[in-house]
Amino acid sequence: MAVGRREMMLGTLGMCGTALITDNLISGAQDGAIRALSGPTPISPDLATASAEVYRNLAIYSNVAR
Repeated sequence: MAVGRREMMLGTLGMCGTALITDNLISGAQDGAIRALSGPTPISPDLATASAEVYRNLAIYSNVAR
């Protein structure tokens, strides 16, 4: 996981482990609060507001993005 420009970026390659992301308050994110990455490229919508169901290794709950 990388944090930059006030957002969370999560690697989603098969070699990545499981991530539990809960109870965060994220404000001022410019490109989405929580995003999945493939290398340096964001490949998901903002997972703080959209479903992360397609990413089986990510559990994202109870986050607030404003």
